[in-house]
Amino acid sequence: MRIITSTGPGSHEKTTIMNLAFVQGFKSAALAILLLLAGATWWLTGVWLDHQARSEVDRTRRDVGLRLDGFVSDFERSLAYVRSVPLVVAHEPVTAESLASPGSGNAALNAYLGFIAQTMHVDLAFVIDASGLCIGSSNAGDADTLVGEHFSDREYFNAARNGVPGAQYAVGRRTNVPGLFYSTPINHDGHFAGVAVVKIDIQNVEHAVFAKGAFVTDRYGVVIIAADPDWLLAAAPGASVFSLTSAERLAAYKRETLVQVPLIRTEGELFPF
Repeated sequence: MRIITSTGPGSHEKTTIMNLAFVQGFKSAALAILLLLAGATWWLTGVWLDHQARSEVDRTRRDVGLRLDGFVSDFERSLAYVRSVPLVVAHEPVTAESLASPGSGNAALNAYLGFIAQTMHVDLAFVIDASGLCIGSSNAGDADTLVGEHFSDREYFNAARNGVPGAQYAVGRRTNVPGLFYSTPINHDGHFAGVAVVKIDIQNVEHAVFAKGAFVTDRYGVVIIAADPDWLLAAAPGASVFSLTSAERLAAYKRETLVQVPLIRTEGELFPF
């Protein structure tokens, strides 16, 4: 486009100057529009990427939540039957007869407990008297038999002595194999007479439930099941196991000190790490 303001000598020069001014103005306007479009594109791209990131995080959270729910369900289902086994042992007549006749031969009790361990698929079944002494066990004939061992310091024994079912993770006192112990009180004529206990080894629990990246701790925050074997018997940051004495840790875990699991603290999440 040309705008001619005069004719005669010099008119061509004026026209050229106005053409240059117009072109420069057009370029400036075009550059401004391009910058505006670039800014808008950058902003829209950022909004889209942020939306995509939030959507991916939400999807991952849902997926992890479903995996965790499934893991917990499988874990609880795999152990549900174990909790009922001590009740069966506690109400068996041979158990009451053996507790009522201390010092007598307990071959019948040992045979019964061996039968229970085999048929109920638990790794140990044993009976403890009111003082904490094991009087019968499913492994009575083995070199690491529990018969004659004292368990009055175990949490599952004290829970049963207080009239409630007990549960505890611990490393076996004679077997040195870690496992979950479940107990129930045995009462006679309204008085505490002893405790029925069963144990399932951790390795057998791991066979029943497994989830990549998942781990399970006991009540003290000590990892007892983990996809990463290096995490086993490590403790979550701030776990209450660090408030136990060295002797208490040694009794339960057969080690006085425990390392921490390498977790990163988070903010604004359901879990602190």
